Amino acid sequence: MLACALSTAVVVLPVVPAAAQRSSQPVVAVTEAATESAARVAARVSGRRVEVLDQRSESAQVFVNPSGSLTLEQTGKPVRTRKNGAWVDIDTSLRLDGGRVVAGATAVDVSFSPGGSSPLMAFSRNGKRMALSWPGVLPAPVLSGDTATYPEVLKGVDLQLRAEAGGARLLVVVKDREAAANPELAELRYRYSVSGLRLRQEGGSGAVSAVDDSGAVVFAAGTPVMWDSSDAQPAARRAQVSQEDGPSRKEAAMPVRLDRAELAVVPDAELLSAPDTVYPVSIDPWFTADTWAWTYVNRKFPNQSYWSSGREVGTNSGYESTDGTTQRAYFRMGTSAVNGKDIISATFRANMYHSWSCAKTETQLWAGGDIGPGTTWNNQPWRRYITSVTAAKKSGGTGDCAPGIVEFDAKSAVVEAAANNYANTVLSLQAPVDRENANDTQSWKKFSSDPKLVIEYNSTPDTPSALYADINLPCASGVNRPVTNTSPTLFATGTDPDSANVQLQFEWAKLDGTAVGGYTTPALASGTRFSAVIPTSSLADGVAYKWRVRGADSRVSGPWSGYCEFGYDTTRPTAVPGVSSSSFPENDLGIAAGSRGEFTFTSADPDVYGYRYGLTENTTYFVAAGPGTGRPATVPVVAPSSTLLTLYVYSIDKAGNRSDTYRAYPFYPDEPASTSHVKHDVNGDGLADVAAMRQLDSDESDFLSFTSSGTGLYPMTQSWYSGPNTAFLPDRTKVLEGDANGDGRSDLLVLRDDGGYRVTLWVFYGNGLGYTAPSAPAWDSGPNGWDLNRVKATIGDVNGDGKDDVIAFYNYFNATFSIFTLLSTATGAQAPTTWWNTPPGSAEWANLSVISGDFNGDGKDDVGCTYDYGNAQTRLWYQYSTGTAFGGGVMAWDSGVNNWSMGRGKYVVTDANGDGKDDLVAFYNYYNATFSVFTFKSTATGALAPTVWWNNPPGNAEWTNMTPFAGDVDGDGDGDIGFAYQYANRRTALWLNYSTGSAYGAPLEKWNSGDNGLDSTRTRYF
Repeated sequence: MLACALSTAVVVLPVVPAAAQRSSQPVVAVTEAATESAARVAARVSGRRVEVLDQRSESAQVFVNPSGSLTLEQTGKPVRTRKNGAWVDIDTSLRLDGGRVVAGATAVDVSFSPGGSSPLMAFSRNGKRMALSWPGVLPAPVLSGDTATYPEVLKGVDLQLRAEAGGARLLVVVKDREAAANPELAELRYRYSVSGLRLRQEGGSGAVSAVDDSGAVVFAAGTPVMWDSSDAQPAARRAQVSQEDGPSRKEAAMPVRLDRAELAVVPDAELLSAPDTVYPVSIDPWFTADTWAWTYVNRKFPNQSYWSSGREVGTNSGYESTDGTTQRAYFRMGTSAVNGKDIISATFRANMYHSWSCAKTETQLWAGGDIGPGTTWNNQPWRRYITSVTAAKKSGGTGDCAPGIVEFDAKSAVVEAAANNYANTVLSLQAPVDRENANDTQSWKKFSSDPKLVIEYNSTPDTPSALYADINLPCASGVNRPVTNTSPTLFATGTDPDSANVQLQFEWAKLDGTAVGGYTTPALASGTRFSAVIPTSSLADGVAYKWRVRGADSRVSGPWSGYCEFGYDTTRPTAVPGVSSSSFPENDLGIAAGSRGEFTFTSADPDVYGYRYGLTENTTYFVAAGPGTGRPATVPVVAPSSTLLTLYVYSIDKAGNRSDTYRAYPFYPDEPASTSHVKHDVNGDGLADVAAMRQLDSDESDFLSFTSSGTGLYPMTQSWYSGPNTAFLPDRTKVLEGDANGDGRSDLLVLRDDGGYRVTLWVFYGNGLGYTAPSAPAWDSGPNGWDLNRVKATIGDVNGDGKDDVIAFYNYFNATFSIFTLLSTATGAQAPTTWWNTPPGSAEWANLSVISGDFNGDGKDDVGCTYDYGNAQTRLWYQYSTGTAFGGGVMAWDSGVNNWSMGRGKYVVTDANGDGKDDLVAFYNYYNATFSVFTFKSTATGALAPTVWWNNPPGNAEWTNMTPFAGDVDGDGDGDIGFAYQYANRRTALWLNYSTGSAYGAPLEKWNSGDNGLDSTRTRYF
């Protein structure tokens, strides 16, 4: 089996491994890491920058620098692409594959026709497709590198297709005059087809764009142009003239006609027939993906688009006298990754591969609006001057005149784009305007069309979160502001998107803005919860204050948080509270001891926030005052005896100040009445209640009680308060609720981690009003005795003596455990004894969830577990108590495969049908904010298959916000269920589903904390 247990009490302690031998192998420098956080560690350790792989793209890389900053390197064209799940370099070489001519690896999927009537060229990106077809039958292509040539598609005319990283180029090559006379060249018609796109013309430029349904450009082509070979003269002719004064080619833009099925280009007949035209003549349309964009504009042809032109090696700026052109180059660089960031530097690197001469002249960098296929000299975006560089790099030059990279300081352009959340930074290169207007040939420069923008940046710290003035005083203002009578400690969590160290700057002031003080914390890891203490010496009694906080790193400060407020009040309430009770008349005989009565407290002071009360003068139990006149609060009280008792009641204000004077209310309970004992009964009145533990501050906690009235729940009572510097915090304790001394009132038994593999057991006995704190532990494992992290604990009366005992499942690893019981006595607990040992290899600890209850109705509580077998299979096991040990496991139920995922259940135990046997009840998550409640009805030997006792409608309850509990809250003998539900703004509601004995009714809200009343994320219910 798997039985739901140490043959001895020997604890196996973790073994610390010996230090590893230093490797003799050389350390390999880490150059890349999967995530930014991993890259930060590697960069800090190695002292070198490390690439963040999950931020790599086709044209960008991000590096973490040893200093903690990041660097984005953005190229103007794609340099890599994803193929078979891995990044590979761009490879435009062509091959025949799958019936198409395809490129090795490009950012846009490009394919060409293998010949015949299939589409001439097709390309797709992100599910959008476009194809162009030649009107005739194509010959088989001749492949050479990135180019496919289809010879003689017309007599004397070749087609050439060239694959590019982000698109494709089409050229119709007219080889001689005889071919040019072919009437089929009067208009070149390409059939086109699209998927997820439509074609549109861009104004009068002749440019064509393929746009998606939103109008965004996906593919685009500039103005179609044709040109001759005048610039391809023999070497002897070129030697007679300077390189810049040589013959220029003849060029003409071509009109485009677009209809639903054809894209028609009309070649310039005059250029084709001119006697000085030098053949061959090239005629192009050109398409590229819009993601990577560059262009230039030409004053000589002011309405012509040169969008991502494939006709040049690069692009130009300045004035060139041979053709009489003045040009400006534009580049769109993707910079959205640095939006909202602190820009440290930005360098635009462009390869200048030619200038008119080696005389250094100025080239300017400008920034401006977006560019597109419609960008022309007459349609340029808005622009502003950024900086300039004086340089010359001539083809064939040497030294600093040799072709190479020039760098421009582009920081102000990137800062502007990042601050305005632009998707791109558009940069342009040009000669100074006065040099353009003067037709100064020395300003002529040629640049490659693949620049790089290198940006070093730092993320501004986030706005701090989780703001509190003390953990139980959440951020609020106005009438909801918290009030304190001590030095408030301000809390906030600081984070930095770069996961770098961050510090917080707190400042506080009076409500009118008068500064009072501030504090800057040390720099600590991102995600740290920071604090600042405001000294009382700077605060005035009765004054309200506001405070805010912001994060800062080594360079910049982040945005301020909104203001939170708090009041400072050290004045004690003066009004003596009123006390009344129909159950226990003052100085008179009341109802029987052991029965639940009610007391109502009131105050004429509107400043009263609540009441502390109890049967001794130094009382600690607290209930909040209700709204309205008199600030009433009603609490249940179960008198512990029939002797004269006095209830002491103090007024408490919002700051926690207690009135100097108490109200003493004497009363005489009658002789005790017989009351049935039920589980989870906090005050011993025979009704199950709800108890909880809450963490208040980093070193404070309390117990809470929600006692049942039979038809609902009384207001929340603080039934024990730790005070500061407590060792009882949720993260180091396991709290169990049960009747440890058999007096009919449930107690809280707390297993506490005392460090050093030492566990102690503390019993907080219930007294009818709350809990009495113990002065010493009931059991102590001693140092190196127990590890609380290896314990799964539950509680039950395992020997039937009327006192609940602690049951501890202790993990011994190797898929084995033992079950210990710590039997309760009237004043404490015995040392643990072994009640079951599970054989090694029987049960994986992580798959086990423990429960307890009297499953067979013999008066002794048993143990059980749900066990996750994987594949959505769960089994329910019971181990019945003999009074001195637990028997072997009995499989009470098996879901079968794919029927029940244990992790989707939240489990409680109660006697759902009142037959004297406890049943397992499961809240089962069906997602979509819905769940069902299943009951596993116990039999004398096992459990019946689960049946649905309640279906919650879809959309009503988020599973992660629910914490279930169970008990007979209405006293009818049937175990009811309920759950605490966490809403926004630290608001919690308690809902009850009453049992009919065969089903659960719809949940009814029985208590609601209101905003900032109770945070269930810091509360455990039992």
